[in-house]
Amino acid sequence: MKRGNKPEKNVVAILTGDWHLREDQPVCREDNHWDAQWQMVDWFCKLQKKYNVPIIHSGDVFDHWKPSPRLLGKTISCMPEQFYTVAGNHDLPQHNVELYEKCGLHVLEEAGTVNILWNGYWLQDPEEVMCPINIGGVSLAVWHVMVWNGNTPPWPGCTDLSVDQMLAILPDEIDVLLTGHNHKSFQASADGKIVLNPGSPTIQSAAQIGEPRYAYLLCRTGGKITIDSLLIPEFGALYSTQHLDQKKEKDARYEAFISQLKMEGELELDFEANLERYFQQNKVKRNVRQLVMDYL
Repeated sequence: MKRGNKPEKNVVAILTGDWHLREDQPVCREDNHWDAQWQMVDWFCKLQKKYNVPIIHSGDVFDHWKPSPRLLGKTISCMPEQFYTVAGNHDLPQHNVELYEKCGLHVLEEAGTVNILWNGYWLQDPEEVMCPINIGGVSLAVWHVMVWNGNTPPWPGCTDLSVDQMLAILPDEIDVLLTGHNHKSFQASADGKIVLNPGSPTIQSAAQIGEPRYAYLLCRTGGKITIDSLLIPEFGALYSTQHLDQKKEKDARYEAFISQLKMEGELELDFEANLERYFQQNKVKRNVRQLVMDYL
């Protein structure tokens, strides 16, 4: 006991998820994402060495199940020690765990770079997921599953559980559930149970720009489970939404094209015939016509 009998905080694990390591450049980034992601990995390496505890990851180590040899080699040489993960949907060929031996995550396992947790992979039955591991006296379940936070579902018709719904069905024998798939960080608790979603530690889509991203320290303080949130630094931090504006312009051109076709007469069922009529009425150059038809 220290500081006037105040319980000493004991960090038992570092919680993270959805790293999505990749060789290609996310369209929303204007920096060197290859370098930025390894700065992120190095940040976790230093964190792991500082506390000397396992890193528990909630899936999608890679952005694609078949990483390049370059990406595999770099990952094997740079990953933190004591790294545990479940297989996310991006880690699995066709999102199918039966094809696990074909994926890059399996190569990492064979190389001794990561340890695979077999309760909590993508699309696993909930009954099998709810078999937690004991880590430092904390009953922890890990599941790569979509859980959302807030009062409004993330998209119309969403059938995934909210964090409040997940807390309501979480068995009493589980202290903490670590989830993945949703790239936004959040945590919630009820009746002594905690649900954590770390989100993605690097920005890979325009929707993430401006959103804080966290790693979590799982702690036991005087027999009580506590969570410390660590704000992940900005690595690279040069982003752009220009591609969204370009998409809007392209969609507007498509809509104008369709509207013009409708105004010029009844559309035929044959798409190519409609195109040909448009070419003739608008005097489209022959080489442009040929390019369009070749593309179709």
